[in-house]
Amino acid sequence: MTNDSLSVSDLKFAAHYRQGKQYLISGTRRNAFELTEHFTRDEIAALWDEAKHKMWQKAFVGEIEILDNEQELILKILDKDMGAIKFYENF
Repeated sequence: MTNDSLSVSDLKFAAHYRQGKQYLISGTRRNAFELTEHFTRDEIAALWDEAKHKMWQKAFVGEIEILDNEQELILKILDKDMGAIKFYENF
């Protein structure tokens, strides 16, 4: 797993401190996210775990391939499948 992505710790920080849009600029990657509502740190952790489980399910049926982009895939599921965050990829 790469550390070159936004993580559950970043989401927990944003939830705890009620931060707006959070950015990650690293090399050629420019990603950001913002929470869609006010979540607690525990709610974010539970949502992250649920999205991680969905990611593994998608990989098991061949819908996605997990390489070194696990955290980014989880963020996309939190955005597209669960609506918990708004993820901006390569903005």
